[in-house]
Amino acid sequence: ITSRCIQNDCHLLLKMLINEHHELFLKLFDTNLKPKYHHILHYPRVMEKVGPLIHLWSMRFESKHRESKITANAISSRKNICLTLSHKHQLKLAYTFFSNTCLLNNLQFGRVINLSCSTISNIINNIDISSDKSLIDNLENTAKFVSWVEIKGTRYKRDMCLALDIENIPIFVVIKHILFFDNQSTPYFLCHKYITLKFSDHAQCWEVTDQNILQSLICTPCNTIPYFINPCSSYKNTKGT
Repeated sequence: ITSRCIQNDCHLLLKMLINEHHELFLKLFDTNLKPKYHHILHYPRVMEKVGPLIHLWSMRFESKHRESKITANAISSRKNICLTLSHKHQLKLAYTFFSNTCLLNNLQFGRVINLSCSTISNIINNIDISSDKSLIDNLENTAKFVSWVEIKGTRYKRDMCLALDIENIPIFVVIKHILFFDNQSTPYFLCHKYITLKFSDHAQCWEVTDQNILQSLICTPCNTIPYFINPCSSYKNTKGT
């Protein structure tokens, strides 16, 4: 329900899960359904018509309202408290505008990493041949490697797992290097691609492996990764998957 990106048939799965939940609730507790359980019956229909439900929730408005509640609790006087809160809100808004912090840079990056010539040569030799040939040619001369990059509030670092494609079977990669080119402002990820095996119903996660594949690097521009796809958490089991 809180996902920013859903597949086409997610509303059908949600409808089935809600029905199962209500049936189990009635069976186990022997009581009537609560009003909120009736409200979630409409979630699948709304999801089908307008997409992810997270874009409709009011949590962000509650977060904004919390600022005024904290201020109200800190004020000892209750005389015309609405005027006091509105003045404080306007002063804070004016400070934000004048300090030029309301519109932060969408792209930030960490310190530059100096790689040895042998490491760069090894990277060039392992890049997938389907990558852009011009990028490979400029890699040794104009590329600058950085420790991390932050794009629209999401920070990407080395050894972080990403999902490049979520339709049908997801494609997972692990970031090995982050780089910039002198003549371009778009950062690039050099990633190892994993093989997706199956979905584990018990662990509620995808099982992947890097065995039996060539450890080639794929070069992916950061602007091709949707902003709503967050980095994934990865765990290694005893089988190496």
